[in-house]
Amino acid sequence: MKLAQIEAELKSLDDMATVGGVSRSYVEVRNGTNEVIIGGNTEGLVLLALQLVRLAQNETPGAHIHIDEASIAGLAETRLVLRRSEVSW
Repeated sequence: MKLAQIEAELKSLDDMATVGGVSRSYVEVRNGTNEVIIGGNTEGLVLLALQLVRLAQNETPGAHIHIDEASIAGLAETRLVLRRSEVSW
């Protein structure tokens, strides 16, 4: 399956998470003792997966997404940036 197909499937699931114009998606970013904890309900994890697939498809150098309360997180104790990185191997 190609990324575009995965994106379409995830988009369809994400669209079903909206009821009456309100998203049921919930994503949270929490500070752990020595780790960052990313959690969410089923709809929120699907939305996060959709964002990651879109990032994977973005070939722009430095492509990244912010996961915080201004984007898709309902709760963000810390700012999280996910970035596409190219490696030589």
